[in-house]
Amino acid sequence: MGDSNLMPQEEDFLVRDEAESWGFDLRNLSYLHQKIWSEQERFLASYRAGGTIKAGLVNVTVVRRTVELWKQNNLLRFSERLSAAHETFCDSQEEILYTLNEGLKPGQVPTGLLATLNSNRPLKWRPNIAVTHGAENELIKALRGVQQEARELRHARVIDGQLIEDQKLPWEIES
Repeated sequence: MGDSNLMPQEEDFLVRDEAESWGFDLRNLSYLHQKIWSEQERFLASYRAGGTIKAGLVNVTVVRRTVELWKQNNLLRFSERLSAAHETFCDSQEEILYTLNEGLKPGQVPTGLLATLNSNRPLKWRPNIAVTHGAENELIKALRGVQQEARELRHARVIDGQLIEDQKLPWEIES
């Protein structure tokens, strides 16, 4: 057995309500903070289902700017709770995708759902494209070199197919 002070206590795993899980005892908050908590929770419940601020605003009496202020000021740890709600939304989208995949026939692709997951969980769902061979890198370097030479030649003087570097052209010679 290790040091019991390093291990969470059993009661830490038995959180009875959402406020308590975020470290708040609503009985000790002011009436205004209790009201704000309630609005935030209603917003977050709708946000978990819809995944957008607009979806979250459906069941609350506040406007988008209020939600932005909650997030900006992290009022009642709202930013963290919003992130957790976003993760819950993404989890639900993945569950839907897995359920749909069981019934898909060859050629069917749930494009909309994949796009949602691609934008909300890009590290997991966005296709990763990386150059894995040095040949492509060498080709890109060679093309960039040719491009640079072309830029330099745009300012060079060519007469009868010959590059003239330090000579002045006849009409540039002052009499």
